[in-house]
Amino acid sequence: MIAHPKLPLTLSGLAALLALGAALTGIVHPPLYQPMTPDNLMPGTLSQDIISLAVSLALLACLRPAQHLTAALADLAGADGLPRLCLRDLCV
Repeated sequence: MIAHPKLPLTLSGLAALLALGAALTGIVHPPLYQPMTPDNLMPGTLSQDIISLAVSLALLACLRPAQHLTAALADLAGADGLPRLCLRDLCV
């Protein structure tokens, strides 16, 4: 049985928030990359930040419904932590 069923969602949310902050920083302040990144690679850093921004927003949007799914899956698990399969009146 999962001791802390909300822990993966919490860690995913934290990772999404960190990625969102890093992506916004890179988009708002591109010279941040200048000391380490050659000029010909600067468009790649901007596109990576845009994709990271979009994905982190999507992940944050998905976390709320996933909390309800985690609770439902925890209810399906038996006392031993193994999932139960119920077909009509027969539960295995």
